[in-house]
Amino acid sequence: MSEKDHASSPGAAEGKVMEFPEGGTQAWSTVLAGWTIVFCTFGAIQSYGVYQDYYTRESLSEYPTSDISWIVSVQIFFLFSLGLFSGKLFDHGYFRHLLVVGSFIYIFSSFMLSLVKPHRYYQNFLAQGVGIGVGMGILFLS
Repeated sequence: MSEKDHASSPGAAEGKVMEFPEGGTQAWSTVLAGWTIVFCTFGAIQSYGVYQDYYTRESLSEYPTSDISWIVSVQIFFLFSLGLFSGKLFDHGYFRHLLVVGSFIYIFSSFMLSLVKPHRYYQNFLAQGVGIGVGMGILFLS
């Protein structure tokens, strides 16, 4: 840093150089946790094409693709709309509660999706559209 840059920086009047604290392991684990949540929520939304292809060819072949696309539409709706409520709770300090409840709903609904019977639209809709969508909505703004 040149003398001119140093003199024009904030805190130069006191002769101090601004330093940013390194948060260490706790800061980087927070970054990793945030990345993991975004990966699990938006990653699942972005990969829905794989689900829809499987649903149209195998599991829900007797339903039109417009009906099948309602599953992801509801899932995305819950992902964004529940942010209104989970964001407010997050601001009031309920971060850990939101993380535990959202993770439980997301994982439980994923397990329920694995138990869905073929050609049962309502089971897919409830497990993936509603259950996973609600879990994602709680987690996303946590």
